Amino acid sequence: MHARRSLLSLAVLVALSGSAMADSSTVNTTQDGSSNSLKAEQQRATQSTVNINQTGTRNGAGALQSATYSTLNIKQDGFSNSASAKQAGNNNTASVTQNGGGSSLPQVSTIDQSGSYSTATIAQDENNRTSASISQGGGSTNTASTYQAHNSTIVGGGVTQSGNYNTGSVSQQNNSSTVVGSLTQSGNRNTGTVSQQYNSNLVTASLQQNGNGNTGYSANRHPPQLRKGAADG
Repeated sequence: MHARRSLLSLAVLVALSGSAMADSSTVNTTQDGSSNSLKAEQQRATQSTVNINQTGTRNGAGALQSATYSTLNIKQDGFSNSASAKQAGNNNTASVTQNGGGSSLPQVSTIDQSGSYSTATIAQDENNRTSASISQGGGSTNTASTYQAHNSTIVGGGVTQSGNYNTGSVSQQNNSSTVVGSLTQSGNRNTGTVSQQYNSNLVTASLQQNGNGNTGYSANRHPPQLRKGAADG
């Protein structure tokens, strides 16, 4: 499916969750061009899957799933793109990947999950300005991870989790100036990590945990500095 300056809305709506057609439904979409917009929706469809692929600039993708054991994948190649994913239910998986932005406008990704035993991942690589945000609430034993590498100018990554036995991580490596990573957890027995490695300058990390029996780790490693005279042997 190829579209330019188009709006594509796909819906898989199920009247009864017990219906045979409600389960294991799949939506696969592809857009190539600029200023495209795509929305995919699956309601009460257990073990459903949404795959969205967009190539180009200033594209937008949104997806909603409201069932258990659902999978959502959004992949965007280009610059100035945005992706939004929302899942309600348990044992769900959501992934957003954005690569190759050459514009001063940001690449933006958000994932919102409610339920338990779910996994969310955002990866942004070789972009200019980037923003990644994951929110998981109302459940336990969830996992959220943001990965940002080789981006420039302004890089922001954040994870927010509420509940117990959750795991959250923010990883930022080899980015340029103004790098901000934040992780907030409320509940008990949670594990949080903010790792910032070899970023250039203006690097800020925030790790906040409220509750009992939590474990937090924050690491900030700067690029190695060339000693004076080393270049001359």
